[in-house]
Amino acid sequence: MKSKNRLWLFSKNRKQVFIVIDTNILFLFIVSTLYLHDDSNITSIERISPVLGMFFLMGVFNGIEEYVNNKRAKAYYHEWLGTLIILIAFLNIFVMEH
Repeated sequence: MKSKNRLWLFSKNRKQVFIVIDTNILFLFIVSTLYLHDDSNITSIERISPVLGMFFLMGVFNGIEEYVNNKRAKAYYHEWLGTLIILIAFLNIFVMEH
């Protein structure tokens, strides 16, 4: 199960470094999405890549956060499994597109 210490992006129970990393990932997602939607010559995989990238990076860093905060609960396995599924889905979409 997920640890109950981390509830929201700006929860007071979170360490500052994880808040900064999650905020930067969110900012990069917004910037890359706005940048890619300005160009009309891009494929659908390029359009959804910021979304899948954000989910992938947030899953990796949330798993690291769970590992650092609560190794005994092994909730980081859940985060990393979700990240692996997102990566497989992205690769599947990429292969089917090309």
